[in-house]
Amino acid sequence: MKTMSKLITGDRRIWFVIFFLFMYSFFLSYSAGTEHTLSDSGIQKKMLIMKNLHIFFGGILVMYAAHLINIKKLIKLSFLRFALQIMIVLLGLVLMQDNGYAAKRWLVLFGFSFQPSTLAIPVMMFYISTYCAKYYDNSLGFKESIRDLWSYVFFITILIGLQNLSTAFLFLTLCFILLFIGGYPIKHYLGILSFFGVLMGGFLLVLMTAPQILPTDRAVTWKNRIETYLNPESASKDATHQISLSKLAVARGGVFGKGAGNSLVKNKISQGTSDFAYAILVEEFGILFGGIFILFIYLYLGYLIFVNCYQSKSLYKQLLIVGLGLPLVIQAILNMAVATGLLPVTGQPLPFISDGGTGTLVNCVCMGLVIGMTRDRIKTKKNKITKQELSKIKFI
Repeated sequence: MKTMSKLITGDRRIWFVIFFLFMYSFFLSYSAGTEHTLSDSGIQKKMLIMKNLHIFFGGILVMYAAHLINIKKLIKLSFLRFALQIMIVLLGLVLMQDNGYAAKRWLVLFGFSFQPSTLAIPVMMFYISTYCAKYYDNSLGFKESIRDLWSYVFFITILIGLQNLSTAFLFLTLCFILLFIGGYPIKHYLGILSFFGVLMGGFLLVLMTAPQILPTDRAVTWKNRIETYLNPESASKDATHQISLSKLAVARGGVFGKGAGNSLVKNKISQGTSDFAYAILVEEFGILFGGIFILFIYLYLGYLIFVNCYQSKSLYKQLLIVGLGLPLVIQAILNMAVATGLLPVTGQPLPFISDGGTGTLVNCVCMGLVIGMTRDRIKTKKNKITKQELSKIKFI
């Protein structure tokens, strides 16, 4: 037991939360049974449970490795801006590449497929945390912040938004939240917020009136989803098919559910292991154990994130804990809101539960780094990042 406590350090409550979420992922895999995927050789089956086992063990390994990293060393990296430039290139390649997916969110390199937008969020959170910590007690020129910060926020938001509107809104919202917490000058903050607000208002106006002029083939889909959400009675059966099945699954679940593997809706709804995973879990485990308990787990994770943020001894770690942990909680709330009909379909996954590969591994890395920062706080004060170290950070 002592050996285990030495191996698993940091806030162990976060470890338990992640294990609980992975447990529900296995329940979902058991329910789904098999996954049919189209390949060059035709339709091939692969067991989701075996796939999830690989993701689980791989995720735990990378999370454990990440929690051992001394965040004090990461702050010395001088290629944060270069990393953002790489993200811009990758997001641009997604738009140019014909990868066979309906929505161009995936990039295929050397036979390996992933979503660059999944990586863009934590990279930007690192950059903003470092930026705010460096200039917290120093005067920050507005023109310099436009060049060094907002230009990257703007271009990455646009590139993500051309194919994944909900992720773009999530990305931009997280940037504003972290900058507000990080003490970005309120005068500049309100000005930039107003600017983006006007842009969003104009975008939504064009989207709802003339979506065909927007430079993306997803505009009509977004418009239809919003109209279906606002006026479900006048929408076609095809437009409301998915969300109707999702609501049916939630209603069938009742208090205690139909039992693991006994979902009927899973055979009719698409994306039952990703976008609508929450609805299937509620159907099988009920409102009590499939609905309220899962919501509680994510809210508890959010609570742990803010508690550890408050108890951290440096602004950089406070911002990074929120920046890496909060996106998972927001994604989960969005997913559950969609499954219950409170929001239009967004395509946001249920972190650690929805079927996924690279996304889950990236989430594991983020939570591993968060746990590592809580380990530093619990263990010693040696890892406190000084203002002198922050002043040495160079933005190349």
